[in-house]
Amino acid sequence: QGLATVEVNKKFTFSEDPQDARNVSLVGAGLELRAPVGYDFAWLDELEVYLRNPANPDEVVLVARSTGYQPGETRIGLNLVYQEDLRDFVNSERAIRASFRGRVSQWFGEWPADGFTVRAFATLRFDLY
Repeated sequence: QGLATVEVNKKFTFSEDPQDARNVSLVGAGLELRAPVGYDFAWLDELEVYLRNPANPDEVVLVARSTGYQPGETRIGLNLVYQEDLRDFVNSERAIRASFRGRVSQWFGEWPADGFTVRAFATLRFDLY
């Protein structure tokens, strides 16, 4: 089991209003380790991504997860586990908030002084008709 759990919250904003679509679904997601150079995702045992419904804060759903990273991996795809419409998770500012919860590997050594810089990316499908 990992030594610690790390949670990061991130806001993603849409240029168009997802409420204008008939359906919005997540079709791909992943992470890319940007810094520090020379590190990979070996420090991470498991990652889960959650969304919270802005109208009902008690409603939280797991949308993606990932485990088992190979040495040298600096870009990983996430396994999608939520295939339903995401429009309920978009707030009045045309934004969606995601919580990334990761478990740090018990085998990971010293944490970098400046931490890690990780870029999250996702592909959404908007069904307009």
